[in-house]
Amino acid sequence: MEKCSRAAGPQFFLPHDAIRRPDSTTTQTRVVFDGSSKSQGQLSINEVLFTGPTVQPALLAVVVNFRMPKFVFNADAEKMFRQDSLLALRIYQLKTVTYGLASSPYQAARVLNKLAEDDGNNYPLAAPIVTKRFYVDDVLAGGDHLEEVAEACRQLQQLLARGGFTLRKWSANDAKVLQHTPCELWGTSTQTEIGRNTVTKALGLLWNPTTDQSGFQVPMFKDIDVVTKRIVVSEMSQLFDPLGLLGPVIISARIFVQGVWANLGVTWDEELPETESC
Repeated sequence: MEKCSRAAGPQFFLPHDAIRRPDSTTTQTRVVFDGSSKSQGQLSINEVLFTGPTVQPALLAVVVNFRMPKFVFNADAEKMFRQDSLLALRIYQLKTVTYGLASSPYQAARVLNKLAEDDGNNYPLAAPIVTKRFYVDDVLAGGDHLEEVAEACRQLQQLLARGGFTLRKWSANDAKVLQHTPCELWGTSTQTEIGRNTVTKALGLLWNPTTDQSGFQVPMFKDIDVVTKRIVVSEMSQLFDPLGLLGPVIISARIFVQGVWANLGVTWDEELPETESC
């Protein structure tokens, strides 16, 4: 970001807040922007942005007015509630892809595709990983031969470096795969820790690199006095299973939800009968 002055013409100031994630190894404090916020009777910035196509290979440019993604920073928190607090306000404009805007997921994917398109011929193992194995800012890839996977990791780092990107939190089920990766970029800090039963997250799932086994984090369900349809769906959705591997386990919960929908005729926030809520 860079400091700027307020210019003439349409502008949008992004509401934002800081989210703490103590379990993160790289970014424990992350700023979240709200591009869907709007004043009374006004449009939000997300309502006027073109989101771009949903399929990555499509080649359609999206341009965001550089003056639009701005935010206000109060340089002195002690003055926030004083009449002269405006003297402490500073205006900044963002120079990166801003998550919270409707067009940002497409822009991030398009940049990676363009990088593979321009320089992928020099990195034949990395190019298909960039175009097919990325999900937002996470990448999952592998192979049948150790030497090939290690070379793919080396090429991937070099290809992304061409765009100024550095991949972090590297993990592998064999430390030899990371021989070309600086230790400070590993998901764990030392090679000794790589060999321990260290569990990392891969797209929301748990993965033990040592045993090369995937797992699921079972949520701790709380005792609830009033059970509603909304609460039932919310509790069931806490068990993240994007691949459907837990289908045999959670099918009973899905059947229960289907029965509540079809037979009881209650609203989202209406308390379920005692026979169902128990």
